[in-house]
Amino acid sequence: MAAKRRGMSFAVIRACLNCGDHLLLGYNLQRTPGVHLATYPADQTLGILHNASLNELRRELDADIGTGALAVEVTLDEDDGAVNGWLVSTRDHVLKIGRGARRRAFSMTAGHNLRVLLPHKCTLDGMAASAAKRGFEIQKTWTDASGWIADSVFRAM
Repeated sequence: MAAKRRGMSFAVIRACLNCGDHLLLGYNLQRTPGVHLATYPADQTLGILHNASLNELRRELDADIGTGALAVEVTLDEDDGAVNGWLVSTRDHVLKIGRGARRRAFSMTAGHNLRVLLPHKCTLDGMAASAAKRGFEIQKTWTDASGWIADSVFRAM
């Protein structure tokens, strides 16, 4: 699925470029599942991020989110290269968001999942193949010392 979305993105960008134009693109590289999951420790990185997000929802949208009503869960889809971050309802409750006539209530049962994070990881070969299918060729690629991130210059054909 990630390759299909990546291909569509390349197609949209390619439509805006002339032949010979260049595109510089940075992207995250796939690693082993253990390495990916260690990057997103639910009790630290996502927990801090989502607590801040929940507090902003409470402040900006008058969201009625009970303390402890949502927990953080992180999974890795190895086939798709996606790290999935979820807010998981810990109990049955009603989530209310909005003000005045726009206030809405959403019934949530224990175990209900809300996806809040979906970064996709790529391989160098996968990125090159997606680009080639959409009219690009790679001119040069650099990676960081850890092999986590790549930057590639693509030329529109």
